[in-house]
This record gives sequence, structure tokens and C-alpha cells, in this order.
Amino acid sequence: MTPIEQRRLHLADGSVCGMARREGGRDGTSPILYLHGLLGSRLEPFLAEPAACATAPEALPHPLVAFDRPGYGWSDPLERPSFALLAARLAAALEAAGVTPSLIVGASAGGPCAAALAARFHARSDARPPALLLVGAVGDPGLVRSAPMPMRLLGWLQDHGRLRGFTVGQVRRLLTRPAVADPILRRMLEAERRGLARITDLDALARHLAHSLEAGLRSDGRGVETDIALLTRPWDFAPADIRGPVMLLHGRADGVVPPEHARWWKSVLPDARLEWLEDQGHVGSVVAARAFARAWPGRP
Repeated sequence: MTPIEQRRLHLADGSVCGMARREGGRDGTSPILYLHGLLGSRLEPFLAEPAACATAPEALPHPLVAFDRPGYGWSDPLERPSFALLAARLAAALEAAGVTPSLIVGASAGGPCAAALAARFHARSDARPPALLLVGAVGDPGLVRSAPMPMRLLGWLQDHGRLRGFTVGQVRRLLTRPAVADPILRRMLEAERRGLARITDLDALARHLAHSLEAGLRSDGRGVETDIALLTRPWDFAPADIRGPVMLLHGRADGVVPPEHARWWKSVLPDARLEWLEDQGHVGSVVAARAFARAWPGRP
């Protein structure tokens, strides 16, 4: 397995962005860019390691690049919550890394972030736009606020500023302690056991998740607070501006981001291809995304 390169990118505006990269494919192939979910990090897309799988995951035909989104891990926070500012920061990080992605993958809370970046690409370039793959992606803020728990909690935290900071701080302290995080993650994976049939060692996968959580939550929690604001307030970009190929990948058994979110994305991106993953929950969808990123014919 090719090792993961990790480094801090120093951007033209003085900010810093954390990056992880694994090489793949032939020299000169365009990378796939991955944007992690809530509480994630640049390490999230490297979860499906051979030790945890019945068979080692097939090598991707492209290099895989992942950033810590602003406020997570090694990345500096935004000056204020804004998808436009976030997309501009990510575009600057791509420029600093010398990367032009062929495919942008957004998982969970990273879904609308990936969509905002894709919309920026499509509005500012006459070149062929990158494809977009949204995996278990969070949709319209109205769906977030009306969803069952735990998602509905995001809206409540956004509306109660003092409690939001306290709650994020407590979550951060707990989930960066392996003795607390590991059993929580193990129980979450057990609940998805049917959809994770190809994973032979759930403990190994839980450890990978815990490692990603710890890497993302090393900072002061500003990334989590930014996500809460972005996901619960009207967006400052239009998904309709996306003009490249789009695939929506969602587990029918996803209890974290309910399937209604995939239907909403399909309604605002009617030309998108919607693929349902039977029996898959939230984590299972992210693990399965590797195969779709490899095989999807819409990818440039």
C-alpha cells in the first residue's frame, strides 16, 4: 500500500490548510479530492485499510487528496461561516498543492462543501469541470432542522450560542480520549453490521475512525461550530450552478443523514445519477464510495 503523505499547505492569504495524499494510477493522472464530514479530518478517506477488510481495497486509478476543512486539524478557521469563503479557501489550497481534481467527493457534512467548490469551479472556468460525487450528503437546512435526532440537535445548538460552544467543547474533549471514543464508535459500527459485511475487523475500522476524529479535533472546535452554522442557515451558493456530472450515493438505512436528503439533492440536481445502497448505513456508504469513485463512468 502506498504511504500517505501529510503536510501543511501555506496559502497566499497567510492561512494554513492540512492535506493528506496517497499516490495512485499512472503518472500525470488527475487526483480525486475528498472532503470529510462533521468531526472528520484529512485521514477520513483512508479508513478502508486492508487490515479491516476481507479483501484489500482496489487501488484507485487516480491519486487521492484530502484536506482538513477550515477549523479542523491543521487547517485555520474561516473568518465567518460561509460556503463562498470555504470554497475560496479550498480553491486556494488546491492551487498551493498544484492539484486540479478530476472528481470532488463530499461525504456527509462535506457534501454541501464539495458542491460549493464544484459550483465555484463551474462558474470560474471554461475548462471541463470536475465531476461531483456526494456520499450520504447533508442537504437543505430545513431538512436538518426538521430531521429526527441527532441531526435536529444541530439546529438547536445553532440557536443557543452559549450552549453550542460548551457542547462542542465537551464533545471534543470526550472524542479525543480513546477510552471513550473507541467503544462509542464500535457500537455505532455494530449497528451497521449488515451493511459492513465486507469488513472483517470492526475493531480495526473503529480505531481508524478514532484516529481520524482525533486528528480533526486537535484544534479548538471552530470547524465543528462552523459546520453547525453552515448546515442550519440558508446557503450562499446555488447548487443549480453545478454543470458537471454528478452522482448521489446514499444508504437506504442511513440513520445519521436520512434518505430524504438524497431525494432533495436529486430535486435540485435533476440530471444527477442517484444510486441507493441497500442495507447500508452512514459509515457503510463512505466505505463503499471507493468502489464508485473507481468505476463511475461519469468521472473524467
